Amino acid sequence: MKYYVLIPDNRIANSLSFTADESKIKSNEPFIINIGKTSKLDVVDMVTVKIIFNSYFFICDELMRIFRMYDDSVEATTVFISTDDFSVQVPYWRLEIESTNNIVANEFLKVEDMLINEALAKDKSIHKIHYEKQTYLLVDQYVAESILRRLPYGFRLQQVKILEGAC
Repeated sequence: MKYYVLIPDNRIANSLSFTADESKIKSNEPFIINIGKTSKLDVVDMVTVKIIFNSYFFICDELMRIFRMYDDSVEATTVFISTDDFSVQVPYWRLEIESTNNIVANEFLKVEDMLINEALAKDKSIHKIHYEKQTYLLVDQYVAESILRRLPYGFRLQQVKILEGAC
């Protein structure tokens, strides 16, 4: 099976991004993040917020539906992103996925060279993985195909290499 990492698309100049207090982000209650004033903003399907050593993934409704279709154990908290004048009001879901340990079989390389241990990856369709001081979402081929059929905006799928038959 093939696996893909979801990576922000750097070609989008004015993509939605925000920061927030980590205690607020970790909350299990729905919350609002005000991003202030903005003149031009492209609302993307996935936003990654990095705070110190933690990464938090915020995904749109459509991606959340896909994730839950393939893994009904995916938990999320509703987050509303709004501007000062309320011209932009977008709901997102903050994913709550446990990290999959030891799934990456190599270190110190680019994402394109990431080597995934297939034996550890095949029991789930969606993984949160740590690689080179970064955190990524890893999805299998079926999830990736469902995402691509819905024309995602603001991120790309990067195929990773597979270490077959490893234990």
